[in-house]
Amino acid sequence: MEPARREPVGLQTVVEFVGYAGAAVALAAASTALGGSTNEGVRIIFDLVTAGVLLAAGLAIAGRPEPYPRMQSVFWFVSVLAVADLAGTLFGDVIGGLEGRMVVFVAGTVTAVYSFGLWWMLRRSLQAIALTLSGYVAIIALVVPDGVGFIFGPPDLSAVGFVTWLLGGGIFGMGWLGWLMPRRTTLVVGSILALFGPLLFLIGGERIVGEILSLVTAFALMAAGEWIVERSVVGLGIAGTLIVSSTIVGNHVEDTGWAIVAVVIGLLLLGVAILLARGTPGGPRAPAPMEPPVPAPQDAPPRVTE
Repeated sequence: MEPARREPVGLQTVVEFVGYAGAAVALAAASTALGGSTNEGVRIIFDLVTAGVLLAAGLAIAGRPEPYPRMQSVFWFVSVLAVADLAGTLFGDVIGGLEGRMVVFVAGTVTAVYSFGLWWMLRRSLQAIALTLSGYVAIIALVVPDGVGFIFGPPDLSAVGFVTWLLGGGIFGMGWLGWLMPRRTTLVVGSILALFGPLLFLIGGERIVGEILSLVTAFALMAAGEWIVERSVVGLGIAGTLIVSSTIVGNHVEDTGWAIVAVVIGLLLLGVAILLARGTPGGPRAPAPMEPPVPAPQDAPPRVTE
């Protein structure tokens, strides 16, 4: 079998490369030129110009065939970063009156609104990621404890973990129902948040709750991934199962005696899985009996006439 023939590099690839390189060079050079300035006004103007230029660049190539929608997606995603920095500077340093998590909430909300507009016009992966993550930051800012730090011990992030878990499940559900597209990207982002949320329980000392919730979530993702035939979701569920199971052992097994017990339990679970995979405890599943083939009907023999 001959290998598939690859198309030669076309003008579109060259245009895409030049566009990315030009945008990166211009942004890096402008950032370096303004790096020594501590004036908030200069920073706001830089963010405004950056976001505006990237937004206009995406609009200029809208409606073109691939790979130009990909270029548009990249340009608009970078513009979201500029808008986030603009909102943080504007509400944190210039307008005043907001401190701590309220700055994060307002900046995240502004960024989420801007990201939603971009996603509405171009429903690609980067736009869905920008929308979900900016919305997540805005909501989490409302529940994160004030003055989070480790000076007086680990903070209690149980509320943050629970809200993260709920948001991950909600994003996963919106992707499942087709409300937030692209579907695969939304499912992956929701799965990651749903797996990450319960792990925050471990920081505040709620180990048992976080471990149980993490294992249940990992199994649910594996089952849901099989149900909707989405391998990426199944893979995240598998990774979550491996990580959480190892974390449980690390948190609760400290001496040699309990370590040996854990090894025995792990081997027993592995043996049960192997037996179930083989079908029966006595050996491999017997093949189903085959029905005898039914002979095909034959035409009547031709009538011989003398």
